[in-house]
Amino acid sequence: MQEFVKNDKGFSQYSERYEEVSGDMAVRRLFAAWTAEMDKLDIAKELGKQEKAIEDAKRMLLKGFSPEITADCVDLPLIEVQELLQQIDTDNQAAAE
Repeated sequence: MQEFVKNDKGFSQYSERYEEVSGDMAVRRLFAAWTAEMDKLDIAKELGKQEKAIEDAKRMLLKGFSPEITADCVDLPLIEVQELLQQIDTDNQAAAE
């Protein structure tokens, strides 16, 4: 590994550039702001995935799949899928009245 680092021009260019910009406060502030925005984007993506999983679980439950199979397929905790099933049952009872 040390031999690779010595002979790799890309690594040495990266190291030199890192040393140049790591002390630059403006660059560090921009990087911190960019990182914060990327964190927000990652959170939004995860929320979207979670919402999709819940919608998929509801569709599966309405089609008669068991909570255990649904939980496994959409990668949600079983207890959460069971709560969705209870919610669906409650909504159906309210609609029937």
